[in-house]
Amino acid sequence: MCSDHRQDFFVHNVLPGNYGTFLDIGSHKPVAANNTFQLERLGWRGLAFDITDWSEDWVNNRVSKFINTDVTKFNWKKELPKYPIFDNKVIDYISFDVDDATISAFENFPFDEYEFKVMTIEHDKYRVGDATKNFICKYLLEKGYVLLCEDVCANYPGQEFEDWWVNPKYVNMLSVEKFRSKSKMCTDIV
Repeated sequence: MCSDHRQDFFVHNVLPGNYGTFLDIGSHKPVAANNTFQLERLGWRGLAFDITDWSEDWVNNRVSKFINTDVTKFNWKKELPKYPIFDNKVIDYISFDVDDATISAFENFPFDEYEFKVMTIEHDKYRVGDATKNFICKYLLEKGYVLLCEDVCANYPGQEFEDWWVNPKYVNMLSVEKFRSKSKMCTDIV
């Protein structure tokens, strides 16, 4: 797989099969260190968003559409319905990585209208403390999502940067229990 911290491998194991839909929010470059590139190669389709304009690289390397925008201000309710792959209002995978804009971007997303099956969301606890993580956790736990991999560590133990969530309505919880973890290195999870 191709993501920096095995998010794509995790998603492929939690949602087995050769297709799905994704939102890559804070996608960065289209290939290197991208959380959805390998999924797309398996037949997944979706949309990618980044505040930096990677349009030229994206069109030359990817099938899915890239949107250069500030996701803290993006009108999700108006724009997502334009894409028929999201008509059922259930997104298989959301990769959420917008660094210091996480809370604003998270608040702007219409979680009241769209559900996800799996989300990896960066909170950078090791760098900015607990506030972002706590905000996300409170909201998603109230919505019934399950925090399967808490405080995933990136490059070394103690670098807790991300949480990996699942929706028990769509994910076989017995089969994914083997991934349950707290403060583990991503390479030790998958």
